[in-house]
Amino acid sequence: MGELIVATKGIDIDPLQALMMGDVSIATSFVYMHSQQAYKPLEPLGLTERLEALIGELFCLQDLSSDGVLDESELVILNQNIAVLHYGQDVDIATVKQKYENIFREHLDADGRPVPIAIFRRYVLQVLHELDPDQVAQEMILEQFIIEARLAREVFWNVTDTATVIELTFQQVWTECLI
Repeated sequence: MGELIVATKGIDIDPLQALMMGDVSIATSFVYMHSQQAYKPLEPLGLTERLEALIGELFCLQDLSSDGVLDESELVILNQNIAVLHYGQDVDIATVKQKYENIFREHLDADGRPVPIAIFRRYVLQVLHELDPDQVAQEMILEQFIIEARLAREVFWNVTDTATVIELTFQQVWTECLI
């Protein structure tokens, strides 16, 4: 596989190197640029359809085992990795773990059992509405969540080919995560 390089202000920067140096914005911009290039919808989607597609994509990114359900441990692990991307190696992993275990048990399944996309969807829509009732803003919030999840998967699971991650994600959305 080729080396990942981003041109920024006339300087070539490896996004993973930038991330390790604490600059998440360069690495996030790189993933976003590639996701915009790789994702070309066949036809324009309505806003509600777009939200549904984004929720499906986020679900599949968080379903680390690709078994069609979201486990408590998957939610915890991915969000621990996202926290490390945001705050560095000094982040309190135990606190992040407790936070996402609580979220899972309070909003998805009280007994910690794996949940299907329908339950995840209901919770995500609730969170989005609490953050901003405007659907366009909700779409942008979901896009940011997706970028962070993709970046965490790329960095922590040694998947460096962004196009492959995007391709696998969309295959999952259509084959395993039918809404």
